[in-house]
Amino acid sequence: MIGADPNLSRRVWLIGIAGVLAFAAVVASTYLLTRPMPLRIAVGPPGGADARLVAAIAAQLGRDRDSIRLRVIQKSGPADAAKALDAGEASLAVVRRDLAMPANGQAVAILRRNVVAVLALPNSGVEKVSDLAGHSIGVVGSAAQDQKVLGAILAQYEIPSDRVRIVPVELNEIADAVRDKKFEALLVAGAVTGRSMSGAVAAMTVDGQPPKFVPISESEALSQRLPVYESTEIVAGAFGGVPPRPATNIETIGYSHYIVARSSLEDNTVAEFTRLLFGMRQSLAPEFPNIGRIEAPSTDKDAEVAVHPGAAAYFDGTQKNFFERYSDVLYIGVMLLSIVGSALAGFAGYAHGGNRAYQKSLLSQLLEMVKAAHRAETDQMLDELEAKADEILGSTLERAAENRISQTGLAAFTLAIEQARQAIAERRATLRAQPAQVESPGLWLRSSSLS
Repeated sequence: MIGADPNLSRRVWLIGIAGVLAFAAVVASTYLLTRPMPLRIAVGPPGGADARLVAAIAAQLGRDRDSIRLRVIQKSGPADAAKALDAGEASLAVVRRDLAMPANGQAVAILRRNVVAVLALPNSGVEKVSDLAGHSIGVVGSAAQDQKVLGAILAQYEIPSDRVRIVPVELNEIADAVRDKKFEALLVAGAVTGRSMSGAVAAMTVDGQPPKFVPISESEALSQRLPVYESTEIVAGAFGGVPPRPATNIETIGYSHYIVARSSLEDNTVAEFTRLLFGMRQSLAPEFPNIGRIEAPSTDKDAEVAVHPGAAAYFDGTQKNFFERYSDVLYIGVMLLSIVGSALAGFAGYAHGGNRAYQKSLLSQLLEMVKAAHRAETDQMLDELEAKADEILGSTLERAAENRISQTGLAAFTLAIEQARQAIAERRATLRAQPAQVESPGLWLRSSSLS
């Protein structure tokens, strides 16, 4: 645009660039702060109850487009899942407390509590744990895992391991094993209302006679000696029947499956995962009824299983919202943008102010040259003034070519230089005319003296 101030145009461009950068920073920050956080969770064995539940949780998080996404890593069992977390292969893991708790893991939730039932065939003669000596004992599920439970029970009652014979058996093989008289008693662990426990009780029923529930009467002492186990009960009538099975409350032991998080995992991430986990229990309940049994671990400072600070924040109601979490970041971002904007504005103002000071200085010099031209006594002085005017003109034209001077400023320079040149020319003409004027009085003086 003719007559437009180039300095104003530059300032507009600087402000525009600053605005674009600020907008880009806001968009980038929003994306980074709100994008879904992918977490890897180790669980096993494949196809087991824990693995199926975790897969359902991961699918639900994906369907709801939540801020946490799970990638399931299948492991052979809870012990390998714990190793995966310690090795950094996973951020979360489902572990069994009695088998292995990761050194770098802290509890997020108790996924489920299992109870241990020792069932004896009606005609086995086994009434109490000490009667197991000299008998064959079936162990349901992973023999390597639940043999450890049986070993703890036998050790509590000082029954040598060589006095019993262990027979690993799958849930669907129990009825056949009972018919073939492969064992007289059975150890099974699981939720009281779960498929494993009810299936085992049904399979151990012979000719309508339910199995005997063998109490672990020293469960309190066992749990104090081995805190990985918990003292608990199987309540009377838990498996129905007439008479009810069992007929009375049965003292026993149990153990818990935990979801644990790597201790270095950010507190806000764990708190958000915990919130989402407990919030989806209702939606998954039709497919996984036991999901309602997910519970919070103890947040006491002296709890035997340490709780992750992020999970504790959710349970205690101190979880921070988005603005509380990122207020410092947002504040610093606003401050930085303000500083950058101020710096750009200051730079523009400095550059504009510098140009104005420079223009004012040159105009002042040209005005002084006009005055000096009127006082000049010699052509040499005028030559110096004219050279200075040429120098100012050259500098002005250079700045005009670089758009560092406005059209208004250029017009003022042109006028001032013309005035300076005119003053120099007039004074030069005056000086050249002065010798004749001086000579005339001199001649007049000489002629007067001669007369």
